[in-house]
This record gives sequence, C-alpha cells and structure tokens, in this order.
Amino acid sequence: MEQNSGLLYLLKLMVQKKKQLTIITITATLAGIALAFLLPVYYKSTCIFYPFSPKAYDPRYMFSEAGNIELFGTGDDADRVITIGNSSLITNYIIEKYNLIDRYNIDRNDKYFYIKATEKFKKNYSISEDDRSAITVSIYDQDPDTAAIIANDIVAQIDSYNRKPLIESNIKQLDKFKSDLQHKYATLDSLSQDSESKKQKYTDSEKDMVSIEMIRTYSDLKEAETRLSILEQDFKTLYIIEKAAPIIKKAKPIRWLVVLITVFGTLFVYVIGTVLIEQYQKNIKSEL
Repeated sequence: MEQNSGLLYLLKLMVQKKKQLTIITITATLAGIALAFLLPVYYKSTCIFYPFSPKAYDPRYMFSEAGNIELFGTGDDADRVITIGNSSLITNYIIEKYNLIDRYNIDRNDKYFYIKATEKFKKNYSISEDDRSAITVSIYDQDPDTAAIIANDIVAQIDSYNRKPLIESNIKQLDKFKSDLQHKYATLDSLSQDSESKKQKYTDSEKDMVSIEMIRTYSDLKEAETRLSILEQDFKTLYIIEKAAPIIKKAKPIRWLVVLITVFGTLFVYVIGTVLIEQYQKNIKSEL
C-alpha cells in the first residue's frame, strides 16, 4: 500500500508539473543533441590473434617431438600474452612512440601529465580473450588510420616480448657451452704439456675422458648455435587472424545514447529535486 501511495503521489506530482516537465524534456533533448555533436569522434580498430604453443616455435621441441606438438597455446599462454599487453612496457612504448601526451592535448607543465596520458590511453585501449579463446587488441583514436597502426604495433610488441625470454635463455646456454668448451680445451692442453715436461705418461683413459667431454660439449654448442640461429630469424609467437584495419565508421560517441542519457538524467534529477522540495515545504507547514 505504501508503495502504491508513493507511486500515486509521484504521478500526481508529475501531472501537476507537466508544463515544467515538458520544458525540461525539450531543453534536455536539445542540450543532449548539442553535447553529442560537440564530443570528439573516435574510431575503433581491432586486431585478432591466437598465441602459439611455446613448443611450436621452441627449437628444443620442434624436431624432437614434432608429432606431439600442439600448434596453439593453452589458457596459460593466453593469460601471459594478456599480461604482457597490459604491462607498462607496452603502455610506455606507445605513449612515447606516438607522442600521446601532445596527441591527447595534455599539459606537460602539469606534474601528473604522464599519469593522465596513461589513464587516457587505458580508456582507449583494451586487450581481452573472447568467447572463442582468441585475443583481441582494440584501440580507439580520432584518426582511423592511427588507430589501426597503433593496434598492429601493440601486437608486434607483444610478440617481441613474448619471444624475448626464449632467445635470452638460449643465448645464456650458448655462452655456457662456449665457456665449458674453452675449459676442456685448456684441460686437454694442460694434460699434454704435463706429459711432455714431466716425461709422465697419462693413461689413454684420462685423455679419452677429456676428449669425450669435449666432443659432447662441442655437440651441445653446435646444437645451441643452431637453435639460436633459428630463433634469430623472423619467427612469430602469435597467429594473426585479422590485422587491424582503418574503420571509417565512428565507434563513439553513440549520439542517440548521449541524448537519451542526458534527457533521462536531467528528468531524474528534476523529479528527485521536486519531491525533496515538496516534502521540505510540507514539513515546514506542519511545524507552523
């Protein structure tokens, strides 16, 4: 009953204020239209890709288990790629390369100018996994060509950072094999010199042991060099389904939605204000 009486009271009040409501609705509509056309227009560009399984491009698995390798990665691989995409490495790279501070008209004299540039970039950028387990990178920009260029560049940087640990790991392994080989060369040379200077005959097994270790290390060294040469080629860790392309249809603002929100927002504030004023006036009269 209280809800019905409250609703009836509200309807009665709106009927009493119908003239004001009409004026406010028309004014809010015109204001919403003006606002919708004054807001800057943004275009959206999206790149869609799947991450490869690390075993699909890691030389350590490419030849030994070729028949058992899954081409595309798991959810963990997708999570890693999304984490890279959301990292400050990507954000700072894009802000600096495309001069987003000036592009977003941010005052460099403001001590928080870089934070503001980062926040605005984050509003215009998204990376997520869709319902088909593909990863989408989307960019909003006032220029459709720039939106596409930035989106594709972000994906290229994600690919670069995704393969970087593998390359660094193989470089470290290669350096270790080189160091081991030099050490074993020195050991064999030392054995040979001691044998000549001291007229001491080392057993064949001692020399053979060092030689076998050298052969094994040399084999590992050549394998590491082969892996590194493969990794240094232009291999990809991401399979691009759809590259970002300029889309000339504006993505935001959605003008009709701006008008709708403006009208309903204004009416809501007006109704609430009117009810509060009416209640206040009733309370004053009751006290008198």
